Amino acid sequence: MEENLSILTFKIKLKRNFIRRNKQAEKKRWLAFRRSINKYIKAAKNIANYSIRREFWGKQLTSKDVKHLGKLPSAIANQIIKKYKGNIKCKKISNVNLIVPACSTRPYPSIIYENNQLNIKPLKLKLKWTCPVEFEKINQVELNNEFAFVCVTLKDKEKKKYKKCVGVDLNIKHNLASVGYKKKNECDYLGKGYIYKRVKYKEMRRRFQKQDRLHKVKEMGSKESRVMNDLNQKLSKKIIDLAKHRKANIAFEKLTDIRTNAKVSKSFRYFLNSWQFYRLQQNVSYKSKLQGMETVYIDPAYTSQDCSSCKSRNKANGKKYKCSSCGLEIHRDKNASFNIEMRGRKALKELV
Repeated sequence: MEENLSILTFKIKLKRNFIRRNKQAEKKRWLAFRRSINKYIKAAKNIANYSIRREFWGKQLTSKDVKHLGKLPSAIANQIIKKYKGNIKCKKISNVNLIVPACSTRPYPSIIYENNQLNIKPLKLKLKWTCPVEFEKINQVELNNEFAFVCVTLKDKEKKKYKKCVGVDLNIKHNLASVGYKKKNECDYLGKGYIYKRVKYKEMRRRFQKQDRLHKVKEMGSKESRVMNDLNQKLSKKIIDLAKHRKANIAFEKLTDIRTNAKVSKSFRYFLNSWQFYRLQQNVSYKSKLQGMETVYIDPAYTSQDCSSCKSRNKANGKKYKCSSCGLEIHRDKNASFNIEMRGRKALKELV
């Protein structure tokens, strides 16, 4: 987890800013905007394909050199050249977003955010948008003909300096996350019923596939993705709330190469591959940062086999864990979350 979690990107649906009351005038404004933005995107695509040509490698290229390819504000043209020029891997570019830099250090910034309104000056575009977090500055805005992606740098939040920790054990069976707090012998099981939702959509897609209704297959896949993303966001919020209530930081297992290393049956391989472990951890990481809490990642080796009481190693029988040394009988996920919590506390001490 080496990404800079101080930078976040927010997605704005452009159509909502034009059509609010479903009036004919609003629809005309939206269609006019779509026509103008499509012209800009076409020019941006031409510039991107022009800038990757081998003859320009190692040479300077500016917006003046690409004027003949289409009308585009120079600030946006320069950003597209900067992004694609000298890219050896690109042979042809089919999709290009308009990149508007903020230019916040200059006397006349190109992006202004005031009174819940985002003003993108080069495109003469004003969007109603309420940022859900406090940010230091807007870095850039990327646009296509459907969405605007606003990239912001977060304000540094004062850290809470909690010494306690909660351990989060991620699963795919029965529950998605077990949040353990050993001091009070508590464990919350979150995300129950996930597999049943996955099975439901999988069977629906299979049925539509047999009927050769490919548009319904695509529709169900899109709906499943939205439902799972919503579940992911709610799950991350619940983990943050539990940690905040206990005044504790959060510890996760560092789940690198989990899809290749995990030993699961063939029937569960689909659920393992489709579950977004990384995205959930990223959601928790940035939300914990907003609350001033730390998120640490520990070595996952033997978290389910080590006894959380006496440290001896035993294999669990299904979801039941019984220690042969001290006689502890506990739920397997609860035991794992306690082990993650204890290792997380050690990791936090090393950070200090």
